[in-house]
Amino acid sequence: MADEDLMLDVGGESVSLADIAGVNMDDVAEVRGSTFPDGAFQFVVEEAKLAVVGQNENRKPGIQFVFKCSEVLALTDSSKDADSVIGKKHNEICFLTEPLEGLGKAKAFMADVGYKGAGKLDVMLEGFKGHEFKAIVKQRVDKNDKDVVYANIGLNIGRWKVAPVGGDLQQKAA
Repeated sequence: MADEDLMLDVGGESVSLADIAGVNMDDVAEVRGSTFPDGAFQFVVEEAKLAVVGQNENRKPGIQFVFKCSEVLALTDSSKDADSVIGKKHNEICFLTEPLEGLGKAKAFMADVGYKGAGKLDVMLEGFKGHEFKAIVKQRVDKNDKDVVYANIGLNIGRWKVAPVGGDLQQKAA
């Protein structure tokens, strides 16, 4: 398949790269990258899927989760605007470089947020979409580049502060 034949999903419609090339950039809003702030949030699971992440020799298999913020429960930094976080997406990857360990972390995470799925992984991931939960997000600085800041729930390292929507978080965002 040639690159120009690649189809993208844009608002539920299939669009080719050739179609994208014809977009009038005067109608496109500028988007800047940002890091999720420290705090406590309620999320909705938008995506849960197997994926290969990274580039070149750094490619790794994993389970990719995309969460959308539906409510800000608390922000550590009072100068941050809570309204600007609503609707913002947060990604987490559970790497499968040690497959059984990675699968176990994903299973434990889904259980800790109150998801009751069972059976095969693909069925559980599909069923997890739409699930709501609360989580503490913490920023950390990249060990190799102090200018790079990541925001994490802690899924890949197996340590997280999460709860079902009706439950209490184990730690306050302070």
